[in-house]
Amino acid sequence: MLGGILPKRFSVLTEISRLDLSNNNFSGDIASIGRLPNLKSLGLQGNSFVGTIPPSLGDAFDLKSATFQSNFLSGIMPDSVCSLFPPLGNLETLTSDCGPMIPLIECDCCTECFDGPTQPPSASPTIIDLICNLTQEERYNEIFDELSAVSNPDDLSNPDSPQGEAIDWLVNEDGLQLCPGDETLTQRYVLAVLYYSTDGDNWFRCSNTEEGKLNCDREAFLSPVSECQWGGVRCNDGEKVKKIGLDQNNLNGTVPSELGALTNLMILRMCNNLLTGVLPGSIWNISTLETLQIDNNSLEGQLPPRLDHLSNIANLIISNNLFEGNISSIADLTGLVLLELDNNQFSSTIPEGLGDAFLLETGTFHANFFTGSMPLSVCDNVDPLGSITTLTADCGSVNPLIECICCTQCFNGPVCGVSQETRAVQIFEILRTVSNPNDLENPNTPEGQAFDWIVFDDDLFLCPDNATLTQRYVMAVLYYATDGDNWTICSNTEEGTSNCGIVTGDISSGFNFESRPAYLTAVSECEWFGNSCDENGAMKSIQLDNNNLNGTIPSEISTLNDLRTLQLDQNILRELVPEDIANLTMLEKLRLDNNMLSGPLPSMISQLTMLVELVLNDNALTGDIQEIENLLELQILELQNNMFSGFIPPGLGNALNLETAQFFQNNFTGSMPVVICDNIEPLGSIMVLTADCGGSSPPVSCICCTACFSEDEGLLRFTSVNTTIEIPPDYDIYVKSIVSHSLRHDNSN
Repeated sequence: MLGGILPKRFSVLTEISRLDLSNNNFSGDIASIGRLPNLKSLGLQGNSFVGTIPPSLGDAFDLKSATFQSNFLSGIMPDSVCSLFPPLGNLETLTSDCGPMIPLIECDCCTECFDGPTQPPSASPTIIDLICNLTQEERYNEIFDELSAVSNPDDLSNPDSPQGEAIDWLVNEDGLQLCPGDETLTQRYVLAVLYYSTDGDNWFRCSNTEEGKLNCDREAFLSPVSECQWGGVRCNDGEKVKKIGLDQNNLNGTVPSELGALTNLMILRMCNNLLTGVLPGSIWNISTLETLQIDNNSLEGQLPPRLDHLSNIANLIISNNLFEGNISSIADLTGLVLLELDNNQFSSTIPEGLGDAFLLETGTFHANFFTGSMPLSVCDNVDPLGSITTLTADCGSVNPLIECICCTQCFNGPVCGVSQETRAVQIFEILRTVSNPNDLENPNTPEGQAFDWIVFDDDLFLCPDNATLTQRYVMAVLYYATDGDNWTICSNTEEGTSNCGIVTGDISSGFNFESRPAYLTAVSECEWFGNSCDENGAMKSIQLDNNNLNGTIPSEISTLNDLRTLQLDQNILRELVPEDIANLTMLEKLRLDNNMLSGPLPSMISQLTMLVELVLNDNALTGDIQEIENLLELQILELQNNMFSGFIPPGLGNALNLETAQFFQNNFTGSMPVVICDNIEPLGSIMVLTADCGGSSPPVSCICCTACFSEDEGLLRFTSVNTTIEIPPDYDIYVKSIVSHSLRHDNSN
């Protein structure tokens, strides 16, 4: 039998039409039932419900049956419910404990009245399911009173607040069914509040969802096991929470003040998330805290005037947020080892008392609004005289905000004349015109990774009004979308930067290796390997062929309006050729051959009217190719070894400069258009024309092809005026390129 009280969130089931809870051990009131307007059938008989029947049930205008007998409901049947009988409504059956022996409910409209249940003690008492020797309602009330010492009672009473959701889960859904006074009750509740406060169901790891449970190296949050076994939570020998590590987990919301009740907490790490709002003062009062790492969020507010409660703090890492005000109270933290305050909106001066932190190794103060001088007491602690090995400040511009004679690195103050957060917001608004905002916000997408790199990691630190901002971002998206760290050369890794360059000059007399900057290095993206720009700094060529690009071609490339060459052949590119690539109307060379691309050609590829080379062979592309007949500037067209179908478009005969056209190993049918045959040498420009025209019943009929391929016969015939050469099928992959090899253009910039 089922039991418990109805969750307050029960009322969100507004579309439910049939609810049958009869003959169970449910208790508590039924107020939430009154907020189900689409009910047609309601069965509550045989439980231990108390209170009154809600008048709002009268809003269920389609209700046909409602049974309330054998409960402890009392009062009067609401007129609004009685009015649901015809002719005003559809109600046919209404029963309750309105019988003459033990009338608990006054009801003049019920179709049947029952004698109410006997109340214990009696000769035949009603059996009520007990947890902790308490009814569900008693247990809820006692837990509520206990948790009121941790949370505001108004928040606990609100079913839509994180606190209300947490107590509702704890009392009604948690499989452990803890009792009031249980030693771990409060900390389990606090962790549940953290879950609901930060949109736990959408965490990347260890959420209480099927996907979250799969992406969890321990038990998911809210699992019916000890909270010490939940992912990201660690406890001491006394089963008290000592560590919370939920970094880079898509926590989206506010930090709940209830965390201050975890009086044994030593490590709180929630960096690289989407946390907002003010960091609660209770956090600054956890005397056991040794590490507080909440960098790379959007937290705001000021440091408390005193921080002497944090007597054990060694690592305070709150960079890349929106904190403001002075930091005078930092001087209270004499045990600091790591202090990272950079990229906030702090102001005033760096306190002299920080020099008493004799264990300090790192102090980062740059990208704030500090003024004055770095205290000599701090400088005296810089290596080799002291422990500090990293000390940064805004001391690098012509008019530095801070004078610092001992800093290990000087920065130029707030970037672009605004705070780091304002700069990030402005850059986001610009880049959302190029990428989906949801992708930009997701740190696990190529767009999110590129955005984070542009804002936080790119040493060029471009301003929002920089003309090359979008272009640099697009090139970073390409890097992340194709697993750039694993490129063969020129990745942004130690190995990638060490072997980055190109071979130049006449290789007949030996190789001349010219070193080039790797991707994501602190130079113009025009200088990165494989890239070249015009005199205005606009990207004109991307050549990253045979470099282990593994992933998809990002649609953002279509915003490079001046691009002439896109050469990504001989890689591991998958999925579709982006539809928006047709926007590159200046494109002259598109080489995507020898990848794993699939799907049809972009529907508007006909817009690429300046295209000279279109090389897409050796992929899994499908559909017809009718749109390419408008590409009249084509000289090289290689579509072989795909799954194209339909007819070869006659309009290609108007491409009067066409030299190579390869169609074999596809699903084309019909005849090679006469207008194309008319363009064969010596009358025209075509020197190589291939199709599936070999065998006894070729799918393509071609009287002018220079080579015919036959799947059935497994050979490729190259014909001249007097000869036919048969080449074995195992040489097929080489034959495809032999004919056109001498016709291909030089790939250098």
